[in-house]
Amino acid sequence: MNNKEKFKRMEELIVELNKLAYEYYVLDNPSVSDKEYDKKYDELTSLEKETGVVYPYSPTQRVGDVVLPEFQKYTHKARLWSLDKAQTIEEVLEWHNRNKRLVE
Repeated sequence: MNNKEKFKRMEELIVELNKLAYEYYVLDNPSVSDKEYDKKYDELTSLEKETGVVYPYSPTQRVGDVVLPEFQKYTHKARLWSLDKAQTIEEVLEWHNRNKRLVE
């Protein structure tokens, strides 16, 4: 795949993933499984790394979508430690060890 094709695919994935995020977060009516969404998201992340280009409207640049009015704002008392989408036991162990180092 040449760069032109990669950029075109990135645009396609961004449009699709933004639509899927809206269905999931705003409409509370996802049309694909989490696994299918993650596969597309990971493809986009990989293309962004390969090309060195990240569009500001890419779903990799934010979490969620608009906030539904029925949600109340909540401020956490301490930092939340993300699993960074760990998919393997090795990635979970890396996450755990990184957090231990930060806490110590």
